[in-house]
Amino acid sequence: MKTKHHPSARLFGDILFPTVLLLLLCFLLILQQQGYQSPGADLPENLLIDEDHWNELKNVHAADRSETILLVTTDDEEAQMVCDQFAFVSEVMQMTPVVRALQIPEDTQEDTAEDAGNPDTPEPPVLPADITQFDTNARILVICESDLLSLPIDVDALSAWVASGGRLLVAGGLDSPYLTPVWEDLLGLNHQDEYAQIPIMSMRMQSALLAGGQGMEFSDEVIHCQMSQVLVRPEVQVHITTADDIAAPLLWELPYGNGTVIVSGADLMDSKANRGIICACLGRMNSVTVWPVINAAVYCIDDFPSAAPAGFDRNVHVQFGYTVSDFYFNVWWPSIREIGHRYGIPYSCFLIQCYDADTSGPFDNDHHLESAAYFAKLILEDGGEIGIHGYNHQPLVLSGYVFDEKNGGYTPWPSNSHMVESLRSLHAYAARLSPEISLQAYVAPSNVLDANGLELLVEHFENLRVFAGVYIGTPDQMIQEYEAWDNGVVLVPRLTADMQMEDSEWWTQLNAMNFHFVESNYIHPDDILDEERNDGGDFSSMLEGYEHMVAWNQAHHLRPLTISQAAGAVQRYCNLQVSRSEDADGLTLRLNGRIDTGYLLLRVRDADRLPVCRSGGQLTKIDEGLWLLEADADLVRIEWGE
Repeated sequence: MKTKHHPSARLFGDILFPTVLLLLLCFLLILQQQGYQSPGADLPENLLIDEDHWNELKNVHAADRSETILLVTTDDEEAQMVCDQFAFVSEVMQMTPVVRALQIPEDTQEDTAEDAGNPDTPEPPVLPADITQFDTNARILVICESDLLSLPIDVDALSAWVASGGRLLVAGGLDSPYLTPVWEDLLGLNHQDEYAQIPIMSMRMQSALLAGGQGMEFSDEVIHCQMSQVLVRPEVQVHITTADDIAAPLLWELPYGNGTVIVSGADLMDSKANRGIICACLGRMNSVTVWPVINAAVYCIDDFPSAAPAGFDRNVHVQFGYTVSDFYFNVWWPSIREIGHRYGIPYSCFLIQCYDADTSGPFDNDHHLESAAYFAKLILEDGGEIGIHGYNHQPLVLSGYVFDEKNGGYTPWPSNSHMVESLRSLHAYAARLSPEISLQAYVAPSNVLDANGLELLVEHFENLRVFAGVYIGTPDQMIQEYEAWDNGVVLVPRLTADMQMEDSEWWTQLNAMNFHFVESNYIHPDDILDEERNDGGDFSSMLEGYEHMVAWNQAHHLRPLTISQAAGAVQRYCNLQVSRSEDADGLTLRLNGRIDTGYLLLRVRDADRLPVCRSGGQLTKIDEGLWLLEADADLVRIEWGE
């Protein structure tokens, strides 16, 4: 039996449907205009390659090295540190580092500086006569020593070599009280009878040498050293100065005949945090340089889902009138989640079951199951990932492990079996939160994990293959590079932390983007409760700082991925090798070990040259002189456009 509808009801339905449709379209248009992206939109569901498949795909061919770099160092500790960083960076850029250690003659070590300005002082012995004869294949020479006058180098021969087309990088800083006229000419300096030593406690990026860095300023958190005060000539391009009214030059570049000279007057190339600077300077040694990169921005939340602290916090109560638990539910998570929605980022969260310090068991605390399940559901809905932080917050180390002072106060585990038992409890707990959780990634409490703990995790939990330690840290922490191991384990270290990053973290991030094209940032639900992380406790400022970091990454085209997706990107980066041939019209790249899409950075010294990808991929401009190449074929052709 059919129901009869009143004419007015039919008219109302006829009007209602198009009205609702119109409102829906308006809503979608507003979201589009506001930059909303569906969380995890257009992201590969799973990039991580399992052990068996990885060993089938793994590239076993030797890289075709495009350039030989001659690294000149001494037994000076700081010079060795500079040399080590250059050797690492040049390997990643698929160049060949050749290290040559010079022995400074003992009879010149003490007298060189004070006698260098005296014309009656005989020249020290020069060994060898021409340093470039160390390796005739090298067209890039890096001097890692800071006291240039102590080196047994024929400077006239070196100058002639650069003028004929060689590229010289003075990387160890300048701390000589005198320089000879030949050195001054080669380094682009005006003559001074004496070079005063000045403290360097700030810097300003004057150019786009580091993509995304122009105009950035950094404090003594990043640079704190002594250097010779210099006066550079007009033809010199200054890339970095002090961030004060003096604007003393710290790093500069000049053409010298047919060659190029880059000079770091300050200590800018002696640590892991400075690898982007090293990479950029090596990139400018050639007209164009190409190397494989990761292309991933990972946004991690430690201790989440977790138990929310009970009671009140003064900052939280004054700003919001909430308990800490209610703040988590009503302010913190909605705010963080909204940023994820706006920028299309999937969060990588690391589950902790409880905060008990007990390491003896039983491991059965599930008091916060309901709230953890609520958060887990939303994380997964947004395309995020849930990994392991621990049953509790005790690092997986046995009695006798030596903690750094900063990471003290933890309870060691009585045995390996207790560690395994606690993590089995966590796996069962995660399954109760959601059957969709696949625990593939692990972040250690306070990033503390030794070889025994890592071996234990790999042996007993076959799906657990992604391990996040720290890129830079204390000796007791798991300090890592971005690596893919034969057994399927992938290392994706933390680069930065906190919602409002400090100068040192911004510097690390800027360098990592210009080297590996990667970011990995960690925050915590309780950041506002921690005086070291909350920067005064104003949550709106903390949120603003966090969004600024995310927006900066997005503006420079870093691809937002979960940590397991990023691990897959690391595998592809580790597998990829590139060789190149250049001609008058452009260059041809041949890729070896490309699994699917390969990512590379292309640095072009002449900013007026426009690279155009004719076949095999596409180019995206990151900043002046730096391009991201997305390669989808083994043969890529790039030519110079208008």
